[in-house]
Amino acid sequence: MKKPKKTKRKHPEKLTMTPKFRNRVKDFLAEYLKDLNAARAAAAVGYAPECAKQQGVRILARKDVREYLNRALRKRRERVGIEADAVLEEIAKIAFSDIADAFTDDGCLLPIRKMPEGIRKSISSIEVDEIYEKKGEERILKGYTRKIKLWSKDKSLENCMRHLGMFAKDNEQAGKAFAEILAPIIK
Repeated sequence: MKKPKKTKRKHPEKLTMTPKFRNRVKDFLAEYLKDLNAARAAAAVGYAPECAKQQGVRILARKDVREYLNRALRKRRERVGIEADAVLEEIAKIAFSDIADAFTDDGCLLPIRKMPEGIRKSISSIEVDEIYEKKGEERILKGYTRKIKLWSKDKSLENCMRHLGMFAKDNEQAGKAFAEILAPIIK
């Protein structure tokens, strides 16, 4: 009996795409470039929600897709003019902001235009409530309550730490410490 001929299996990146699949990949890439979320993009182009994440990862693993995305993202950065340094500077402003910079020495809130730029860029919202005495047409404005909310320092510091590679070092140190604790137990 003859053994069947072994055929060399083609790598998925080298497979030719059918027109239907090619169109689906193009649609996926257009969706993916909106928010860089592969699962959402795959679901948006018709993959079943329960397998959208896997399909998105599979499509992104293709060499031709990665090359296309690199070109598209580079063009976007050039068009928008966003540089990594500018993003890091903004993250640092939030991470190292001091709420005291928003107030005068006697504790009054500075007008927004008089606040230092770093604190202004750290503000996520400002809420102003008017306080009145009496009601109806007899009401008299007595003052204001102003609430300032800053962007999350925790998240900004975390992003700075990731950029500086501090998590990898911490994880390595924690892993060594954990191994030292377990060593006597395992023996």
